[in-house]
Amino acid sequence: MRDVKITAVLNGWIAKVGCQTLVYINKEDLIWDLGEYMDNPKAKEKEILETAVNKYLVADMPTDGPPTPSYPHAGCAAVEANQRASRSTR
Repeated sequence: MRDVKITAVLNGWIAKVGCQTLVYINKEDLIWDLGEYMDNPKAKEKEILETAVNKYLVADMPTDGPPTPSYPHAGCAAVEANQRASRSTR
């Protein structure tokens, strides 16, 4: 389990878990996710990373081993997104 720090902000809460930062506007969601994380940290981390809005940033995260089979090409998604963005601005 990683260190967890929760900070209240004007419109919600910021939860820092290890090197990741999550933002919550609903305290029930924060409490639910925290409980699930405490019960099974690895499963909750995997779920959060697979459903993250900015999951292309996973390519920048340090890993303890090879990528999980359910999301094997994290770096490729970021490269493809950048290529699409640069083509659309030409």
